[in-house]
Amino acid sequence: MFICDDPSQSVYRHYSWRQKGIDVVGRTRWLKIPYRNTRQIFEAAYALIDTDPMAQKLLTEDGEKSQPDLKNTALRDGPKPQVHRFSSAQDEQSFICQRVKYLIEKEGLRPEEVGVLHDKAYVLRNFRSVLPYGVQCFETKKQTGLEYRAIFIPEIEGMSERTVGLDWNEDQSRQRLKFYMTLTRAREQVYISYRQKWPGLLDPIKPYVEWIQH
Repeated sequence: MFICDDPSQSVYRHYSWRQKGIDVVGRTRWLKIPYRNTRQIFEAAYALIDTDPMAQKLLTEDGEKSQPDLKNTALRDGPKPQVHRFSSAQDEQSFICQRVKYLIEKEGLRPEEVGVLHDKAYVLRNFRSVLPYGVQCFETKKQTGLEYRAIFIPEIEGMSERTVGLDWNEDQSRQRLKFYMTLTRAREQVYISYRQKWPGLLDPIKPYVEWIQH
């Protein structure tokens, strides 16, 4: 039996193989080359969990820490993820609609290869009503294992709210894992946008993204 698992995406259940009841000690291999993302996307995403003790615990098996091989020549290169800041909701929505249409009409992406991801259902409803038919608008928690050529994460400041019942450190680790998982849905392009205060939780990605003020 051959089993693949990405423990860094265990957003809701932080279990080791042993806790899952699967005896794989001594028979596991860490695949260090990200296959889905470009180097630029994965560098930004991995920066979120690189120094997080709880996230790194998930990336560790039997006490041995492993790091992805981000210098490997097999990794694809592409544009840096973009962060766009807007002054109004209308400007933010207009930009995303125009960019999605450009990707479909000019770059040849199929609508289903574009994803708009968020935690809040009302945000997704707003975009679903104005985007071309077929563009995928889904909650982040339903995206584990899925991928798109391009993703948009609008109103990102609304995705960092604390979870009731968790202490501060655990909440922050789970939030970082959520954003890591969301960013790594993209194969080629990432567009992040916000209007209010930039979530400090996401500061580790700053060196790896292109900042655009509207």
